[in-house]
Amino acid sequence: MISPEFAWAQRIRNVPYSESFQYLNKSPDVKKFLILDSSVPRFYADKHYVKPVGQWGERTVPGVTTSLEALEKVRELGITHILDVNSDVAPFQIVGQRNNLVLVFESTNQRIYKVD
Repeated sequence: MISPEFAWAQRIRNVPYSESFQYLNKSPDVKKFLILDSSVPRFYADKHYVKPVGQWGERTVPGVTTSLEALEKVRELGITHILDVNSDVAPFQIVGQRNNLVLVFESTNQRIYKVD
């Protein structure tokens, strides 16, 4: 039998940004979240999300060509939370404080903001 501790360690090791997905999937106030980095795999999400730029450059939000443009439309898109990561593709995209965002979770190379 596999111990819960071993299973958790395996999840942390094998699932990218697993702590963030754990937070997003378990938190009742998360209704829909924005994934800023194109390299973040979306299939770990159990809730609605918007990923404006896909891994191969596909665009999913009409009129939006970058993740930062989508960030400006969070209310219009019904976004309650934002997942920002420091990856091999790009550094954190939210730099400094923004009036409408509150940092609610942070772990190694991953941050989650609540839209205020």
